Amino acid sequence: ALPLRQPHLERTKLCELRDDELEPEYVRQRDQLRGIIASSAKAKAHVDVPGSREGTKAPSLDEPGGVMTGPALAALIERSVTALNEGDFPSAGNVVDSFNRDALERHVASYASAMDGVRLPVDEEALTSTHRLAAAKAVEGFRRDRFG
Repeated sequence: ALPLRQPHLERTKLCELRDDELEPEYVRQRDQLRGIIASSAKAKAHVDVPGSREGTKAPSLDEPGGVMTGPALAALIERSVTALNEGDFPSAGNVVDSFNRDALERHVASYASAMDGVRLPVDEEALTSTHRLAAAKAVEGFRRDRFG
């Protein structure tokens, strides 16, 4: 661990201060830390990102095998978040939702099939009995098959 001296007494203004307004010892320690990181960190090569916007030149993203820079990583994260929010990219949540939606559709279809088998006209007691049995079977099946 590399301790860093407090950069300035007025912490609320840190983002507005230039290096010459910060504590000199802090600036030296910060630069030393940057040097350590720069000498030990290896640039990450990246693969081509599908769906990269043509005509735009995000740093390194449009050049397969280029070096992943900070701005390129930020652009990749932004694209990933957009894709997640739009449901374009599988996540644990939407995979489970899809699985459960399919299970629900199967069991609703089995209920509908059972009810379609009722020959009309039918007395209310027989209809209620068929409904209860089909609904119980569909609910039990869904509970058994659903995930989560």
